[in-house]
Amino acid sequence: KYNLLDYKGDIIQVNYMFSYYPDNPLLSIFYKVIPYKYWYMLLAVPIIIIYLLIIYNISYFIKKIKM
Repeated sequence: KYNLLDYKGDIIQVNYMFSYYPDNPLLSIFYKVIPYKYWYMLLAVPIIIIYLLIIYNISYFIKKIKM
């Protein structure tokens, strides 16, 4: 078994429950709209998809302009 160690040699533990309740202002707004554990993250999915589409298309248009 492999462990991920920090600079001191201690094992790094990951908290997978970070999204149980929102800790930042934007996710807090989503949590007010959908006040159920984890389900509020569904509102972030369309934003992520739009963001990734914009990033993909910007690189596509930059390639077209350079040609």
